[in-house]
Amino acid sequence: MVPLLRPLLRPFRDRPWRFALPALAVVVIADDLLVRYEPSRVIVGLLDESAHLATASLLVAALPLPRGDPFLLGALAGAVLIDADHLPGEFGWPIITRGSGRPLPHSLPTVGLLLAITTLARGPWRAVMAGATYGLMTHLLRDGATGGMPLWWPRSKRRVRIPYDLYLLLLTGASLALVRGAHHPDRSPPPVR
Repeated sequence: MVPLLRPLLRPFRDRPWRFALPALAVVVIADDLLVRYEPSRVIVGLLDESAHLATASLLVAALPLPRGDPFLLGALAGAVLIDADHLPGEFGWPIITRGSGRPLPHSLPTVGLLLAITTLARGPWRAVMAGATYGLMTHLLRDGATGGMPLWWPRSKRRVRIPYDLYLLLLTGASLALVRGAHHPDRSPPPVR
C-alpha cells in the first residue's frame, strides 16, 4: 500500500468511533443544504461527494471484521469515483443517462463487474477491489435515498428508490454501534496492522 497514506488512515483504522458522529453530521448537514438551497453544480458536487465519503467511511468502520488500509482506500475510492460517469452529461453528452436520471453505470451490472475483478485480483489488489465494490454499494445506497438510480439496468431504466429515513436510520445505527463499541472494546473489531 502507499506508505504516505498510512499515517492518514491510522486514526480512522484504530479508533473509528471518533469519526462516527462527525460522519453522520456531514451527511445530515450536506443533505439539509442541498434541500434548502439551490447551490451551483460545483457546490452540489462537493456536498454530495462529501456525503458519499462520510457514508462509506461510516459503513466501513461499522463492519464487524478487521479492516486494512487496502480495503479502506478501495472503499473510499469506490464511493466517489463512480460519479465520474456524470461528466459526459455535464459536457452536453447525456448518452450515458438515456432518460434514467442518473448514469446507467449506477446499477447492479457495475457491482457485478467489480466483484468479478475482485475475484481475479491478487495480493493487496484483491482487498482494494473488495473495498471498491463495498464503496460502490454504499454509493448506490445513498443515491437510492436521494433520488433513485437505474439499479436494474439494462433490464429497466426505472429508478429504484429507498426511503431517506431508512438510509438515515442505517447511518445512525452504525454511528451508535461504533460509539457503543468504543466503550465495550470486546465488541469492537480488532484493528489491522
